[in-house]
Amino acid sequence: MSSDSSLRWRAASRSAVEMKARVRSEASSTRAAATDPNRIPASIHWTLLFFIFSIPFEAVDLGFGDLVSPARVAALPFFVACLFKPRLCFRRPSAPVWWFFAYLGFVAFGILYVIPSDLRRPALSPFLTIVQLVIFFWIAANLFRDRKLAGQALRTYALGVVVLAVGTLANIPGFAASMETHESVAAARVTALGYASNDLAAIAALGAVILLGDFLGSSLKRGRRILFGIAALPLIVVVIRTGSRAGVLALFAGLAVFLLPATGTRRQGLAVLLAAVVLLGVGYTAVTNPLLEDRFNAAYYYGDTAGHERIFNASVGMIAEKPVTGWGPTAGLLELGERLQYRATKRGGYSLRDTHNLLLYLMLEVGIIGTIPFLVGLFLVVRAAWRGRKGPLGLMPLALIAVLLTVNLAHTFYGRKPMWLVMAVAVASAAGARTAQRVVVRRTLVVNRPRVRTGSLPGTRSA
Repeated sequence: MSSDSSLRWRAASRSAVEMKARVRSEASSTRAAATDPNRIPASIHWTLLFFIFSIPFEAVDLGFGDLVSPARVAALPFFVACLFKPRLCFRRPSAPVWWFFAYLGFVAFGILYVIPSDLRRPALSPFLTIVQLVIFFWIAANLFRDRKLAGQALRTYALGVVVLAVGTLANIPGFAASMETHESVAAARVTALGYASNDLAAIAALGAVILLGDFLGSSLKRGRRILFGIAALPLIVVVIRTGSRAGVLALFAGLAVFLLPATGTRRQGLAVLLAAVVLLGVGYTAVTNPLLEDRFNAAYYYGDTAGHERIFNASVGMIAEKPVTGWGPTAGLLELGERLQYRATKRGGYSLRDTHNLLLYLMLEVGIIGTIPFLVGLFLVVRAAWRGRKGPLGLMPLALIAVLLTVNLAHTFYGRKPMWLVMAVAVASAAGARTAQRVVVRRTLVVNRPRVRTGSLPGTRSA
């Protein structure tokens, strides 16, 4: 009996010692988290999410011109909060940031030395917008190394797009609008908040891919996955009702990425099967829509591309005239509008004409010398998204990049905030993938570490 009591006493003492050690470890980890320089303060966390939620509503006219928008107002407290944490927000930029800064240098050179002096002031506003977007890309890529914040940021953006889509489909005053198209008499193209139909389609396609990516993901609970899948439905409807061929193809490109198996597990096989079903469902809905059917038929049978072919041919001709330095910011678009005799209004002279293609836009603006840095930065972003497919976000960043690349084939989307938000997530996902791989390697080494039994040592007796 005394031996049993002694054993129980020793066991109780051992458990008490282990409990104290566990409490001390938790206390020390709490103190370390409180003093961790990489911990994101609540001020930055919530102002960033508020800013991201406002991005889908940046086209709202507040009555102060283009310089003031809801997104810019919401961005102000976020950038102010970042100034108080420079080591966290403005840490050493990643490689894509440097290449985008190099591109901005060529744009600045074009404003100062290439374009006429009377066009410098009109060119300054879009230049400053891109500067702000690159800085946001730099900060966000650093903050999104926190995988929890990166996921919250994407879902917050998607939530904002859902609000925009529901307001558009419900015909709430101030949200919904429409525009007639000569390619179809079946229905008008849907717009909202002053967005062009192609812009609205791209914004909704990104939100739909985020929600459907969560629906197809295997790390979330079933109830949340179903909720995200239902929330994606109005976004898909908006993409289709815009009549944007590029928007629909971008949605297909993003969803097609989820057909790639991230791992060889059975659950991933089920996710691929679900992705195929979703893709077929979206395809059937798009094919049976009268507006999209008429627009695709007009493009296929009659070569009607809504004037894009004329824009592309004129842009290529202008690029051939000045291939090295380009025509300069704003000057190239103005010259393109004059050659196409484009007038945005019935009164006044010719207006700026967009190239409806990112590559043509860059070549027209800064030529080969300025386009190369931007394309190198974009390539590094795509490579980061590919490497990040093994990280916590899985195929989501790669799917969103696929949407952006497809949209920019028939539209110039690089001046919109969602593009830089997605690229920041892609760059951060590669860092998350590297961290996850290191954790797996460490666990593998610990599990496979050889253990030596005491009784097998020389000079000892086995019990």
